Amino acid sequence: MLVVGGIPLFYMELALGQFHRKGAITCWGRLVPLFKGIGYAVVLIAFYVDFYYNVIIAWALRFFFASFTTMLPWTNCNNEWNTPSCQPFEANWTAKDNKTNTLNNPQATPYTSAASEYFNRAILELQGSEGLHDLGAIKWDMALCLLAVYIICYFSLWKGISTSGKVVWFTALFPYAVLLILLVRLTSCTKGGFYFFQLLDRYAAGYSILVAVFFEAIAVSWIYGTERFCEDIRDMIGFKPGLYWRICWRFVAPAFLLFIIAYGLLDYEPLQYEGYVYPDWANVLGWAIAGSSVICIPTVAIYKILTTKGTFYERLHILTTPYADSEHSAVNGMIVSESGGVRLTSAVTTPVTPPPTTSPPSNSPTQPALV
Repeated sequence: MLVVGGIPLFYMELALGQFHRKGAITCWGRLVPLFKGIGYAVVLIAFYVDFYYNVIIAWALRFFFASFTTMLPWTNCNNEWNTPSCQPFEANWTAKDNKTNTLNNPQATPYTSAASEYFNRAILELQGSEGLHDLGAIKWDMALCLLAVYIICYFSLWKGISTSGKVVWFTALFPYAVLLILLVRLTSCTKGGFYFFQLLDRYAAGYSILVAVFFEAIAVSWIYGTERFCEDIRDMIGFKPGLYWRICWRFVAPAFLLFIIAYGLLDYEPLQYEGYVYPDWANVLGWAIAGSSVICIPTVAIYKILTTKGTFYERLHILTTPYADSEHSAVNGMIVSESGGVRLTSAVTTPVTPPPTTSPPSNSPTQPALV
């Protein structure tokens, strides 16, 4: 799967971003205007992922702060959050012994590791929540760690922004506005926040990203054109990708994605975590989150068709024509497209400045200058 699907699609994403040097929405709007909704879909998916993926970094930061102690708290069972079934880190037991002991004596309590109890009962405090409907109070230690992660991420990115002043002001203030909203009820930092984390992890970027990438492969390989895409890569690196990449982009990768999507839907089971079965409304909410990004693709396509002038065939022709074909300028023997691609061409001629002409000498006397 990695060889025929993952790596070729990753290569395609890198090449598209490097050649066009635009954001996702602008890139797809100029590559294949009909599928501009792909840009909106991937941006929305990234927005959802950011809500819970930064929480993982916050967990790591929380562990980092907890490591500045003489005795690591996840190596022993002498803490207030530990249960009688806790086994310290140095205990000589294995999962096999645990399973055998439970089978031989059904009354025996299964052992749990000190590290597992530290994560579930000290970091997450799952014992303080009954499920997704009972999120509990905010864990301020995790909220502060998440705040630190957002600040670190922001200062890692803000120097890379080179655009107008208004956009810089927006990007500077918007993360703090979102953070304030999240802190009012930032669910991932509550005692039951892990249940919400699992919900986003399952639905926010699972099926939706596969559908978005499937349409990406179709748009690049079958509408924009594999040969043209290979020419774009040749302009950047000096040679065209081989036959292997073209076959994967055009045939294998779309079929691979379609198979994964169909198999996942057929093998679907409602979400659950360690004995907790998510209620029906939670799974409906998850599908709504997944569908909110995918629906951008057909919605934008329909909007484009309805707002473009001409007959239906003319509209499709316009919306499947790359922006570089309709808007370009000739500069010094090069075609510079609005999407950022530059391609040498011999068909473009530049006007030659005519030599200066001298007027014939005049026999009339020179007029004196006015003073």
